[in-house]
This record gives sequence, C-alpha cells and structure tokens, in this order.
Amino acid sequence: MQQVDKIKYIIIWLGIIFFISGCSFKNEYTSSSSRNFDNNISKDQLLHAAKKVFLLTDKKAFRVDSYRNELQVTKEKAAYKFYTMDIQNDKFDFKITKDDKSPNLIATLSIYRTYDDENDKEYINDKSYPYELFWNRIEYILGLEKNWPLCNPLLSKGILCDIVDLENSWFEKKEILDLEINKPKIEQKTEKIKSN
Repeated sequence: MQQVDKIKYIIIWLGIIFFISGCSFKNEYTSSSSRNFDNNISKDQLLHAAKKVFLLTDKKAFRVDSYRNELQVTKEKAAYKFYTMDIQNDKFDFKITKDDKSPNLIATLSIYRTYDDENDKEYINDKSYPYELFWNRIEYILGLEKNWPLCNPLLSKGILCDIVDLENSWFEKKEILDLEINKPKIEQKTEKIKSN
C-alpha cells in the first residue's frame, strides 16, 4: 500500500514540476512574419514604408524608435478589466536582414501585447490579420499594391485598427494617402517566407 502512495506522490510532483516549467517557458515563445523583398527595394525604402504605416494610421498614437536596421514601435492604451485598469502596450518589432543566398532583403515583423508586466508577452499569431494588414499596407506604400487595405474590426484585435484610439485607421479617402505618400514605382512583388 505504501508503494502505491509513493508512486502517486511521485506522479503528482512530476505533474507539478512539468506544469511550473511549462509556465516558466511561456515567455520564450515568439511569433513573427517575414517577407522577402527583391533588390529593387532598398533598406531605407523598407524602413521608411514601415514607419509610414504607423504614422499614417495615427502619428500621435504610435511611438516609433528608428535604428539602422530596425524599428521598435509602441502603442499604449488604458485597458479596463472589471474594476481595475491596466496599461496595454502593443509592440511592433520590425527588422531588416540581408539574404545570404541572394541580393534580396528580408523584413521581419513581430507583434506582441503586454500589460503592466512587460515580461509577460502575449504574442500575436503570425498568420493573423494584423500581420496581413501590415504587409499589405507596406506594399501599397512601396507601390506594389493599388489600394490601401481597410481595417476589418472583427479580425484586428485592436492592433492597427481601433476606431476609438487610432485617428486614421479606418479612413477610406485615397486622396488623403496620395497627398502624404511619395510612392516609388516598383514592379516586383514581395514573397512570403514560410514560418517554421
């Protein structure tokens, strides 16, 4: 009988250890989406286009930090949960790297959300609508797409589309965009990179 009790305790402890270790590795998970741009598009054009996506959506809402090969963008918002309030941060990490096997550039975007604890990151799935919207808007700014993609409120999760917080995320007037964007004429399409 004692042997059975020992086995039960061992199984319970192994379950607890497994559960705790699984929770501790939660923040290590990341999700990102990448696109391959041909050599007709420069690194500076890509960085400028990514920055323009945020500034056109709402230049007051997004804090854009520019670096040589990347942008780090944050949008803060007060989030109410029952009787408490948290600060919700939407983070966008946009990086450009060189493809070793070709003259192409690889642009990678990672989107995640944090609340008061900056270390507890909620990554947005790389196949979700916010990524698709971001890449389509970059392609529009680069002259690869004819239309500025409009927001879909059901799929956006409040990222890049928020009628309350983001001044221009929903606008449809193309002439507003054409006034603000000096688009280069680029014929080559981008190529989606399969995620692992």
